[in-house]
Amino acid sequence: RMYGVGRIATREIPVTIPLAVHIFVVRPLRRRAEPLVPIESRRRIAIDLQASLAKWRQARQLVDRTQAMVEPIQARAARMERLFQAGQTDVLKLLQVQQRSIESQSALLDAMWGATQAYADLLAALGATPLITALPAPPQASALGQ
Repeated sequence: RMYGVGRIATREIPVTIPLAVHIFVVRPLRRRAEPLVPIESRRRIAIDLQASLAKWRQARQLVDRTQAMVEPIQARAARMERLFQAGQTDVLKLLQVQQRSIESQSALLDAMWGATQAYADLLAALGATPLITALPAPPQASALGQ
């Protein structure tokens, strides 16, 4: 093609120039990802978890041992009551055995309470939501029509 620009004429000549293009992809060096929880905190959490688990196991063993102790005492109290009704023992012996049965049942309740607390501690160490906060709120007095 010819182009006229004033007095100068120009002509378009196709030219091919070999050009090597190298593409380099630069990636940043991978850094080791920082843990979400610092290592010392992770160790403390692991120790707390192990302690809570050990406490739970000990509490369950105490409940089992106490339960095994309560059953024969209750059977003895029932037998003593039958003997008293048959007139074969006095009231003092019956009351002593019944008192022992009540004490063993109280010890069982204490052991169960301790196991419940140990279980709550274990759940807390695991990060579980406490059951008390998961319960619905009681109705307001105004909602009850008061």
